[in-house]
Amino acid sequence: MTFLDGLLAAAALAAGGGWSLTARRLRDARRRARLALRPSADSRPAHALAEESARFGVWEFDPASGVVHLSAGSNSHTPNRADSSASA
Repeated sequence: MTFLDGLLAAAALAAGGGWSLTARRLRDARRRARLALRPSADSRPAHALAEESARFGVWEFDPASGVVHLSAGSNSHTPNRADSSASA
């Protein structure tokens, strides 16, 4: 085995090791992404609490039926009659 053959063998081993490491990192990243996309059991109450405390909401429009759906936080933006008369 010549020096060049040894060098090529070492380069092939290094490339194989790098490929193996990259494949493992990619597999782990895909697994973490898949777990992150799963809805958690308590994400809905947390979202509702965030809407209520931040006083914002989500509006969804269904063009097929022409219906607008409002989340619970959307109702907090509706001014009271006392608020609208005080600003007028």
